[in-house]
Amino acid sequence: MNFFKKHPTLVFGLLLTTVFLLAAVVRVEFFDTLGLKLYDTAMKLRNMPVESDTIAIVDIDDESIEKLGRWPWPRSLVAHGIDKIMEGSPSLIGLNIIYSEPEENSGLLELEKIKNLFVKTFAPPAPDSQGTGNTPGSLEEKSPVNDNSETPEQGNSGAVGNFLKELDLAMKRLDRDSVLAGSISRSGRVILPIFFKDTIMPAAGPDEEPDKALARQAIGNVRVIPGGGCPSSNEAILPIPAFRNAAAGMGHINVAPDQDGSYRKERLVYRYRDMFLPSYSLLLAARYIGKGPADMTVTIGSSVSLPGISIPTTPYTEMLIGFKTSEKAFRHYSFFDVINDKIPLRVFNRKIVLVSLSAKGLATPLSTPMGPSTGFGDFTASVIWSILNRQFITPLPYNRLVELGAILLLGLLITLILSRLKASVAGGLFSLLICSMLGGYIYWFVTKGLWIDVTYPLSLLIVGYTGIVAYRYYAGIPHYEK
Repeated sequence: MNFFKKHPTLVFGLLLTTVFLLAAVVRVEFFDTLGLKLYDTAMKLRNMPVESDTIAIVDIDDESIEKLGRWPWPRSLVAHGIDKIMEGSPSLIGLNIIYSEPEENSGLLELEKIKNLFVKTFAPPAPDSQGTGNTPGSLEEKSPVNDNSETPEQGNSGAVGNFLKELDLAMKRLDRDSVLAGSISRSGRVILPIFFKDTIMPAAGPDEEPDKALARQAIGNVRVIPGGGCPSSNEAILPIPAFRNAAAGMGHINVAPDQDGSYRKERLVYRYRDMFLPSYSLLLAARYIGKGPADMTVTIGSSVSLPGISIPTTPYTEMLIGFKTSEKAFRHYSFFDVINDKIPLRVFNRKIVLVSLSAKGLATPLSTPMGPSTGFGDFTASVIWSILNRQFITPLPYNRLVELGAILLLGLLITLILSRLKASVAGGLFSLLICSMLGGYIYWFVTKGLWIDVTYPLSLLIVGYTGIVAYRYYAGIPHYEK
């Protein structure tokens, strides 16, 4: 007690430093959220090119829904959109819609019933006991008078065949899944999304074969460093087989918010059973430069690499996205305008075209450094642009250790130096330290894309200096008022 009375600022400084060291270890939501807001502010200060000439976004927007009908549309309409976009010679099409079930078509189901009933009714009789395949009165029985003449039964057989042929053609026209699969296959450039569930399901048995189309997307060159990890799942929502077999590739669209509800990271790799699969955005970026999963090298917890591009990641193998914060970062076109020739299709030439839902009620906007209502198309485009232009944010190696060291250093500074200085000198030193820390943070973030988390050290400095000033003032220490 006597020691506290004799050295109050020393005790205050030591206690405050200890509290902030513990807070930095266990993490406190208030300070972490404060750090994320500082991160967003620095992101907005980055001087990025206003518009991307690599990516175009086709929105299934409110206008398209109003003029083309409520969602879900017939899949043949989506196929028509793909065909139209292909007329503009894009490099890739990202179709961000998961069709995990065959389309329900009541007309097609009724025609199938009619066909089955018709075949049962007019099917040729069973072969006779002689094995000739003919019975008295069968459709294939020849007239003994003239081999070239046509019996009534043969005429009926021809009519039946023609009817079934026309019925099959009608069913084919109504099979909109086949129409969309055909468009995807003909283009050879469509990338489809998959989604991994968080639920834990039993892993595949040793004799269970993985889906071949999905296995083709697996990254082969993967290693894990100590302390590294990535998200994983044993259950996936996949497109129907007709679509995934026709697609040029598939990637996951799982995203996760930070604790303040905003999205700043891309989960580049997901472990699905015994496979490591790339994200939808990563695969689009890779395909754009002519590469695929086989060309990727992943170090879980450290980096993901493509030929000529090395992407730094968090320990959870997430990429910090270098967002383009301009409202006109990417060109948007309405799906309705595309299929009705209201825009020149050459705008898609050699670009990545992202087809994405944006209509109200169909898509949930994301809060990002770009704004509180970022569409998933813009989010995906930001990831792709960031990868292709190497504009990712790099977390400082050993960020937590550097943070703890800074807290300890500033704690000693507050305890042993600031508390002993005159008011004017202490105020000047405090201002210099604040400006240096904030200025350094913004400089490295904006110019080098290096993220150094200074929230806890900065907060310690502010709280420590304020506490010392308050104590000196209320204690009435004369020299501190000068």
